[in-house]
Order: sequence, then structure tokens, then C-alpha cells
Amino acid sequence: METIDSKQSENFLRLVNLFVVTGKEVLADKFNSIHKCSDLPSVLLTWESYLRNLATPLTQSQLQLLYPSPGVYGDSRKWDVALICKLIREICSLTPPTTGWFCFPNDSEASFEADLTRLNCCRDRFYTTVTKMAVDDVSFAKLWSEVSSVLVRIASGISAALGSQWKKSIDKLQCFPVTAAGEENLRQLDIWYRYDLKECKELLLRSASHTAKLKRRFVEFNKSDEGLQSETSVFCFSQRCRI
Repeated sequence: METIDSKQSENFLRLVNLFVVTGKEVLADKFNSIHKCSDLPSVLLTWESYLRNLATPLTQSQLQLLYPSPGVYGDSRKWDVALICKLIREICSLTPPTTGWFCFPNDSEASFEADLTRLNCCRDRFYTTVTKMAVDDVSFAKLWSEVSSVLVRIASGISAALGSQWKKSIDKLQCFPVTAAGEENLRQLDIWYRYDLKECKELLLRSASHTAKLKRRFVEFNKSDEGLQSETSVFCFSQRCRI
């Protein structure tokens, strides 16, 4: 069995944490800046029929988070990163980048929508390393810089003070000890990735004109997914890369 260096395992888990925990919190800040917490019940009521009938359906657990019981509405602090991303795309009146939601935007696009898509695409690129559960220092530094820059820009789009606050927090996270929460974070990353994989597949089926770029993204999704299928379990990292 291949021996995995503990430092590379730490790099891997730190990136999972950056995507799933920090990414979720920054995107929640953005969502709450569009739909104030005090307005959330009326927003969810207005969009309930639409959200229950999406072309790529929300899971029952996601719907339960949004609509726990009749007349009761969800708390955005309890949503995971996959659900927040989906809600931002669906009920925040956004316009997809020119390349769509599933392909890297052009470098010239500086909108929030473009950065949200960059975050998803960086996640997909990172996800191809899941079967190794390790990231070398050079790859770690490059991807950390790319993802953290996107998250800070998103936060700065809400307010300069929030952007500065998140930059300091993310810089500290790069050196913080890895915690035992890694397994749950990886599970959340898996849910996020697989939901977008499903949506990308269904978009191809619905589209009358499949662009070559979207087809390439679908192939990339599938290659990564096939790598994961070869593992006995996506959570095998808990045995393979204990810190």
C-alpha cells in the first residue's frame, strides 16, 4: 500500500475544510446579504413551489432543512454548502457567466456569479485527488491561493470590512491544526460535488445545443467520479490518513 506523508494528508484536509466550512460560511454571508434573515420565511414561502419542483430535485434532507414542518421555515445557519450554492443560483436573481455554471469563467469576468463558478470548478479539480487523500505542498499552495482569493473577493463584495475579516481568518486557517471534523467535511464535499454532477448531466440531457466546453466538463466530472467509484468507500481516508 502506498505510504502517504502526514504533511500531504494535512494539506488535503485543510483544503477540504476551506471548501466546505469556510466556503459555506462565506457563501452564507453572501446569501444573507441578498435575502435578509428576517425576510427568509417569506422568501422561502414565495419560492416553495419552485424549489420543490426543480429539474434537478433537492434531496429530501435538503427540503427538510428548508421546510421542517408546515408553516415553519429553515434557518440558513443549518444549511450545508451544497444547499447554499443551489439556493444562490436558483433564488437570488443571478445571471450565469458567459460559460455557464459548470465551466471556468473567462479571466475577464469579475462578477460574483463568475467567482461562485470558479469556486465550484476549483472544487472539481481538487476532487480528483480524493482517492489519494493527499496534496503535495506545491499543489496545496497554488490551490489554497486560488480558492482563498475567490472567497475573499466574494466577502469583499458584501463589504470591505468583511473581506478583510475573512482574509485574516483564512490566513490563520492555513496554519491551524487539523481537527477530527475532517470526515464530516469530506462527506459534505462529496454531497456538494455529486449534486452538481447530477445537475450537469441533466443539463446536457435537456439542452438542444450541447456546447463542446460543457461536454468536456461532463467528461471531467465522470473521470473524477469513476476514480471515486474504485474506492471501497469515500470515507476510507479515516483509516488511510490519520494525522
